[in-house]
Amino acid sequence: MRTQAEILHLAPDIVLLDEGISRLEQTLLREAGCARLPAMLQLAWGLRQRDTRRALDLADEAEMLLPHSPWQASLHTHGKMRLLLLRAEAFWLYANMDAAQALLEQCQQLLTQHHEAAIYCDALILQSRMSADRGDTAQEDAMLKAAAACAPDPWRALVVQGLASYAALLHDARSALAHWGPQISEPGPEAHPLEVLTHCDFLAASAWMHGDFGRSAMLHMRAHQAALQCGMLRRALFIAGNIGDSFCCLNDHHAALQWMQHGLEMARRSNWPLCIGVCLTQTAQVMRHLGRRDSAARMLDEAMHVLQPFTGSRNQSITLEYLADLALENGEYQVALEHFHQLYEQAAALEQADFFASAWRGQAHALCELGDGPGALAAAQTALELARRQHDGARQIEVLQVLAHIHHQHPDLPHPAQWEHASPPAQTPAQDPELYLLEQAIAIGKAIQGYTIAGDLLDQAANAYARLGDYAQAYQLAREANLAREKTHSQQATNRAIALQIRQHTEQTQAEGEYHRQLAQAEAQRALSLQQMTATLAHLSQIGQEITAHRERHSVFTALNRHVHQMLDVSSFAIYLLHEDGLWLERAFGIEAGCALPAGRIACNNPHALSARALREQSEILDDRNPEDEDSVIPGTRASLCALFAPLCAAGQALGVMTVQSLQRHAYGERERLIFRSLCAYGAIALANANAYDQLQHTHTRLAAQEKLGSLGGLVAGVAHELNTPLGNALIMSSALLQRNGQIQDLLDRQQLRLSELQLWVEEADEGAAVILRGLRQAAQLVGSFKQVALDRTTEQLRDFELQQTLHEILATVMNRLRPDGHELLLEIDAGIMLHSYPGPLGQVITHLIDNALRHGFDGRRNGRMRLCAQQSGRRVRLSFEDNGAGIAPPHLKQVFDPFFTTRMGQGCTGLGLSICHNIVHQLLGGAIGIVSQQGKGVIVTLDLPLCAPGAQQGAAGHGQD
Repeated sequence: MRTQAEILHLAPDIVLLDEGISRLEQTLLREAGCARLPAMLQLAWGLRQRDTRRALDLADEAEMLLPHSPWQASLHTHGKMRLLLLRAEAFWLYANMDAAQALLEQCQQLLTQHHEAAIYCDALILQSRMSADRGDTAQEDAMLKAAAACAPDPWRALVVQGLASYAALLHDARSALAHWGPQISEPGPEAHPLEVLTHCDFLAASAWMHGDFGRSAMLHMRAHQAALQCGMLRRALFIAGNIGDSFCCLNDHHAALQWMQHGLEMARRSNWPLCIGVCLTQTAQVMRHLGRRDSAARMLDEAMHVLQPFTGSRNQSITLEYLADLALENGEYQVALEHFHQLYEQAAALEQADFFASAWRGQAHALCELGDGPGALAAAQTALELARRQHDGARQIEVLQVLAHIHHQHPDLPHPAQWEHASPPAQTPAQDPELYLLEQAIAIGKAIQGYTIAGDLLDQAANAYARLGDYAQAYQLAREANLAREKTHSQQATNRAIALQIRQHTEQTQAEGEYHRQLAQAEAQRALSLQQMTATLAHLSQIGQEITAHRERHSVFTALNRHVHQMLDVSSFAIYLLHEDGLWLERAFGIEAGCALPAGRIACNNPHALSARALREQSEILDDRNPEDEDSVIPGTRASLCALFAPLCAAGQALGVMTVQSLQRHAYGERERLIFRSLCAYGAIALANANAYDQLQHTHTRLAAQEKLGSLGGLVAGVAHELNTPLGNALIMSSALLQRNGQIQDLLDRQQLRLSELQLWVEEADEGAAVILRGLRQAAQLVGSFKQVALDRTTEQLRDFELQQTLHEILATVMNRLRPDGHELLLEIDAGIMLHSYPGPLGQVITHLIDNALRHGFDGRRNGRMRLCAQQSGRRVRLSFEDNGAGIAPPHLKQVFDPFFTTRMGQGCTGLGLSICHNIVHQLLGGAIGIVSQQGKGVIVTLDLPLCAPGAQQGAAGHGQD
C-alpha cells in the first residue's frame, strides 16, 4: 500500500528545476496507466508556467486516472486539491480572476477537512498574488504572513520571504531595508536558483530605488536567469522589463529596447494578459524617451485595455503614470493632471511610496503649465522631499528639472535656497533659482554610477547660463548635451524602435484573428481528443492495475481477454507461449465466439503461420484478407477478415505471441493498433512477473528447506562436539581403573597384596567411579536436550516449556562454535517464564541470530561478546539479543528481512536466514521482530512474543466450539 511516497508526489516542491522536468518527462514515457499518475501530477505542477496549456492537458489526464488509482481515499483528496490549485493558477495567469478565486475556495474547503501543509501554503501564496494583482495590499500582506507561519519546508519559506520583502520594499524602502537587509545578501555562484531569484530580485529593486541602476541591472539579470531555471516565467517576464527599465534610467535606450523586446516576445507567447500589459507599458516608456510618442500612445492604450481586470493594481498604476507623462509631453495638461490625481489615489490605496513622488511631480508640472505657480511649487516641494527620503536619485533629478521649469515660468516665486534652508553653491549665481536647481540635478546625475545625464537637462542648464552671459559654460554644456543625445538616440536604437513599431502593428492586427481562429480549432480538437481519450485511458488504467496484480497465468489471460473484447472488435483472441525448447508456439489461451479454442501448437519455423513470423521478426503484423481467401484459416476456426499479431516481449526476452481477429475488414486502424500494442506490453510484463514469481516461490521453498536442514546439521555437529568431553573423560577413567584392577588382581594372586595397597585401590576406584558417573550424567543430559531440541525442530510441536531451560538447552548445542575465537555469550533470563508455544522454531530463530553474529558481526574478529536477555511483561515476553560486532550499514538496515538479501552473496550465504526468522516470529509465534544497529557498534535484535502462541489460542477456541 502506497503512503509516504505518494504524499510526496502529491505535494511537490514549490518549484522544479529544468533537470527535474526532464526526469519526469522520461518517467512519463516509461510508465503506463495509473503508474504514470505520480509523475504526471508533478510534471503538470512543474509546467504550470513553463507550458500552461500542456500542464492543463496533463491535469485533465491525471483527473481521469485518479479514481482508478490504487491509492487511499485521503490521497485521492490530496491529488484533487493539487489539481484545483494548478487550475486556479492557470485561470489567474489568463486573467480569469473570478474562476481562479472559485477554484481556490474549493481547494480551501477541502483543506479544512483534509489538511495538507504544502498545499495549504501554496494556496496562501497564490491568494497573495491574486490580491496584489487586484490592488488589495492589506490582504496580500495577511496572506503572506499566514504563509510564512505555516511554510512546511525551507523552499516555500524562501518564496514567501522573497514576496514579503519585495512588497515591504514597495511600501517603505527604508523600513524594508532595516528589517530584511540583514537577512538578504547576494548569493554565491553555487547557490540554488530559487535563492538567487529571491535575494537578487530584492537587492536589485533596492538598488534601483537608490539610483544605482547599473547594479540593479546586473542583479536583475541573475534573477531573470534563475527565474527561468525555476520555471517561474511570470516572474522572469517582469524582471526582463525591470532590466530594460534600469537601462532606460541609465539613458541606454538601445540596451533597454533589447530587453523590452525580449520580454514582450515572451509575453506574447504566453498569452497572459497581465504580462502582455506590463511589457507593453515598459516598452512604451522607452519609445517615449526616444521621441516616438505615437507608438508609445498606442502601446499604452492597448496596455490599459489588457490590464482592465487588474484595475487598481501596481502594474495598472505604472501604466497610468506613463500615460500621464505622455500627456504632459503632448501638451494635454488637464488630462495629465487628472491622471496624476488618479495615480495619487491609487498610491494611497496601495500604500506604495514610490508612486507618491511621481504623482506630486506630475501634478506640479501640470499645474505650472496651467498657470498655478504656487500650487505647482508646493506639489514639487512635496515630491522632492519624498524622493530624497527614499534616496531615489533619478526621481530627484526629474523633480529638480520640474522645479527649475516652474521658477522659469514663474520668476516671482521664492528662491529655492529660502525654502530649502540652505545656501546656494558658490559656483552658482545665487540670484538665478533655475540654474541653482539644475546644477543640483546635474550633480546628482554625475554621482550615479553608469548614469548618462539626459541631453534636455544639459540643454536647459546651457540656456540658463547663456541668459546670464556665461557663454563659455553654456557652450560646454551644449556640447555635452549633443554627446548625450547621440548616445541615447543612436541610429541603431532608432532603427530598432521603428522595426518594433512595425512589428507591433503587424502582430496586433494579425494576432487577434489568428489567435481566436487557432483557439477555436484547438478547443474543438482538444474536446474531441479528450472525449476519445477518456474511454481509452480508463480501460488501459484498469488493465494496468488488474494485470499487474495477478501472479497466475490464467488470471492474466482472463483479464486480457475481457479488456480486449471491451476495447476492440474481436471475434477470436488467442495467446501463444514459446515452449522451453524454443521450437514451438503452444496455444495457452484461446477464445472464439465465447468458446474456448482447443490446445494446439505451431512450429516456430512455419513459413505460413503469421504468429510464428511475428515471433521470428519480433514485429507487429496486420493482415487484411479478402473474403475469398481460405488458405490461411486454421482448421476448426472461423474465417476472419482482419487479424493482428504481435510478439510478447519483456526485458528483451520473447515469451510468445498474442493475436486478435475480426470478421470485419480494416477493423484495426492506428488507434486500435496502439491499444493492442499497449495490451501486449501489459500482458508480457504480467506473464514475465508470473514466471518470475513461480521461480521465486520454488527457489524460496528449496532454499528454506536447505536452511532448515543446515540449521539441524549444525545442531547435530554442536551436540557431537559437546559430548566428546564428558564421554572422553569417562573412557579415559574407565581404562585407568581397568588397568589398576589388573595390577591389584596380580598382587592378590601372588598373595603380596598389602592392606595399604587395598585401601589405596578403594579410594582410586571411588574417585574414578565418580568421574565416570559425572561424565555419563553430563552426556545423558546433553543427549536429552538434543533429543528435545531436535524433536522441536523437526515437528514444530506446540507445548508448554520453561523459557530459561529451553534456551539453556539450545545454547548448549552451539557453545563449541564460540570457544575457538574466544567469543562469550551471556544469558540473562528471568526464571519461571512459561510459554505455550513452539520451542523448536524459537530455537531456530535464536540459533540463526547467533550464527548471523558469528558470520557477519565477528567475521575476522576475536573475543566478541553476545548477550541474550528475556523479561516478562503481562501476557508477553520481550527477548533481546545483542552483540558488539561490526554492525549493519544504514543503507542495508531496511533490507535485512528481505528474502535473498545478503552482503555475502556467493560466499555460502543465501540471504534467507533473517527472512525465515521474520516469518517464524510473525506467522507462527504471533510476535514481532525488530532490529537496530549502528555501524561499528553492534546489533540489537528484539523479539516481542505472546506467552500463548496464536495456534494455541485458535485450538482452544476450536475446542470450545466442539
